[in-house]
Amino acid sequence: MAKKLWGGRFKKKTHPAFDAFSSSLPVDHKLASYDLTASAVHCRMLRRAKLIDQKTASKILRALESIAKSLPKAGNVFRGTQYEDIHSWIEAELVRKVGKSAKHIHAARSRNDQVSQATRMYCKDKTQGLMRRVRLIQKAMVMKAKAYTHVVLAGMTHLQKAQPVLVSHVFLSYVEALDRSRERLEDALKRIDVLTLGSGALAGTNLPIDRAWVKKQLGFSRISQNSLDAVGDREFVVELVQIIATLGVELSRIAEDLLIGQIEEIGIYELPEELCTGSSMMPQKKNPDFLELARGASGSLVGNATALLVLLKGVPGSYNRDLQWDKKPLFESVELIEEVLGLFEILFSKLRVNQFQAMVSLKNDQLCSTDLAEAMVLKGVPFREAHERVGRLVAHCESEGM
Repeated sequence: MAKKLWGGRFKKKTHPAFDAFSSSLPVDHKLASYDLTASAVHCRMLRRAKLIDQKTASKILRALESIAKSLPKAGNVFRGTQYEDIHSWIEAELVRKVGKSAKHIHAARSRNDQVSQATRMYCKDKTQGLMRRVRLIQKAMVMKAKAYTHVVLAGMTHLQKAQPVLVSHVFLSYVEALDRSRERLEDALKRIDVLTLGSGALAGTNLPIDRAWVKKQLGFSRISQNSLDAVGDREFVVELVQIIATLGVELSRIAEDLLIGQIEEIGIYELPEELCTGSSMMPQKKNPDFLELARGASGSLVGNATALLVLLKGVPGSYNRDLQWDKKPLFESVELIEEVLGLFEILFSKLRVNQFQAMVSLKNDQLCSTDLAEAMVLKGVPFREAHERVGRLVAHCESEGM
């Protein structure tokens, strides 16, 4: 492994097996662009505070820009475990490009507040992206509702036919559900959008830094108030992953509705062929694989939220190395929900409603039982009495085969 950033106190090298186990580079390299952006602003702040001279700062800034451009070609390095984490790799690259003077950039910061800040920048970026993706699906759902405003089908409760409803009403119910998750994402941004740089390892710094200037440059809305809390806080990660899990469950329920509606005996929904697969044995099959995979994906999303809560429950205040394990469930949940949302947008843009089958679903007159009871209420009959009378009528018709 490369030279440690903290190696001055140690006489022995870490065991190679521990090096491999403890390296987070294969996972947290996804924070590289965010860490580079924060490092550039930190460097300019140090220059303003006269903690780095103009010449050194210029060299470091050019090197950071060069590293950012080289990221697409760094895949092989990121798959290895030569470095402890992405922050160590970036600093090593800076030293390689600039020389020992690059080490000035670590003044007034620790990897503890570095990783917190980069993770917040990632979460902020992805949260805003997820909000846009949800809006695109909602737009596709609204367009589909407009296309079928005249179509009525049998609405269900308990998987039993209940009352007639408009197909558009069904699609707009999905819009409402997704809007709750969009609102949760918007609200979570308040707690994500916080500058934590300047917290140091746990107790801040005595150096004359300007956090307000850094906040403005990085586009954050607030500055953390307590350094101990700032470096140890991962609740914003948990909150985002929990919201994603809830969004995944909402999408799973929509998938289940469509799966039921597309079976041959019902046949109301016709799924786009591009999101289906066939059978290796049965030539006639058109399997709704995307919907089944989306339904199954919600389990992984719920599992990631649970894993993060269990991770945090026994960790004391301030920074602890356990927190390194927050990245994998975070990245996995974000990337998985991005895929699912993108495919749901395609699904609703191409979904078709079989209007004939929707009419067939309405053939049973019992669907109008509630309407009959409410018509009696308009005539002055108490609803409970009307409900009982219609119930007896339904039972009589069933016994007579009517």
